[in-house]
Amino acid sequence: MRQSGFTLIELLVVLTLIGLIAGTVGPNFFEAAKRMGNKNDKQSIRQQVNGLPLAALHQGMGLQINEQGAPFDLPEGWQLTAKQPITYQPNGVCLGGTVILAKGKDKQQQQLTAPFCQWPANNG
Repeated sequence: MRQSGFTLIELLVVLTLIGLIAGTVGPNFFEAAKRMGNKNDKQSIRQQVNGLPLAALHQGMGLQINEQGAPFDLPEGWQLTAKQPITYQPNGVCLGGTVILAKGKDKQQQQLTAPFCQWPANNG
């Protein structure tokens, strides 16, 4: 009577192949996940910047992005600054300027144009 099943050698070959594939694909997968996380963080920051005119209007007071940062919380590791202050007046109008978004070596500048200083969806 013949027994069916796999030999130890066959199992070791299959496990070795799976290990080689995982070793090749794994680092790329983690790098892609990191890039996707950074993209989501940038989108969240962009949305918060675009909401500043309404926030200034609702609060009835001026808000500012300056060298110290932004008037809202950022995802961990990110900085949003402006060398020349970008002022949002109590009526929701923005005077314009350039923001600098940075995390580690990843740095991006974006011009915000008066009167509403909206960060375009296709720029970051």
